Amino acid sequence: MKTALTHRMARPRQIIPGTRYLITRRTSQRMYRLRPSPATNAIVAYCLAWAARKTGILIHAFTVMSNHHHLVVTDVEGRLPEFTRELHRTLAKTMNALHGQWENLWSSERVSVVRLPTVQDVQDKVVYSAMNPVAADLVAEPSEWPGVNLWRLAAMEIQRPAVYFSANGRMPPKIRLRLVPPIGEDEKSWSRRICSAVSKQTAAARRRRTRVLGRSRIMAQSPLGRARSPERKMSLRPSIAAQNARVRAACLKADKAFLAMYRSALASWKTGERLTPFPEGTWWMRIHHGVTIADGISGLVLTSSG
Repeated sequence: MKTALTHRMARPRQIIPGTRYLITRRTSQRMYRLRPSPATNAIVAYCLAWAARKTGILIHAFTVMSNHHHLVVTDVEGRLPEFTRELHRTLAKTMNALHGQWENLWSSERVSVVRLPTVQDVQDKVVYSAMNPVAADLVAEPSEWPGVNLWRLAAMEIQRPAVYFSANGRMPPKIRLRLVPPIGEDEKSWSRRICSAVSKQTAAARRRRTRVLGRSRIMAQSPLGRARSPERKMSLRPSIAAQNARVRAACLKADKAFLAMYRSALASWKTGERLTPFPEGTWWMRIHHGVTIADGISGLVLTSSG
């Protein structure tokens, strides 16, 4: 008796310019491959600056823990998949060169990309990112984390690391990296709100905790060590984070409509109807097959380099 094999297709991504996200990715086997060090910090900052400059992504926060990272961004041009690809593959190559490794840096799980519908949702995730080292009882406050923990508005020049990148290659010797508020937000007001929330959560953490691991013990860990704490398996992977229940319901309803339209268009396209319009935000089929989008604009095929 033959058993039919079914291949589950990945959920289509809806990529719309101006959308805000929390991006999270962890290392393979939860290894400490991103453990803070001067070399690691220089590499992750440069790779972020490079990917952001290449794709027009706005950075609101970036926290790199020893075995995962959190990143809060606005995708101004609708190029998020290009951004995550460039960031993660460049980081993987450079960190492997630093550690003398050649296996996967990243977990085989799909990168977590969570949409943030409102400015309040963005603010919450910026604070969440900043507080990650504190919430894990690694340090007493965000400024003590020895790794990259960017959440205050700033502009900085990032030097090209000596590891991996050729001095004669295409990578620039310096890249400017800016942390900015969401589009339309006043910088002073944004900074005040973020700093206030971080201070309150830091004080609350200090009251509940007895001790922290500390900078020296964190930096003494081997990059090939890994977390041993229990981990939940097969947990839900949310695509939207919204405090407001009505906003969340509206987003989920729009998601269902997009998915239904996409599946209908794909079924028609497979029969040979190449002019079948796909819904707004269709990414893969637009980039790789140049399908027509519902507003009448055809997609353009991009090269692998973006």
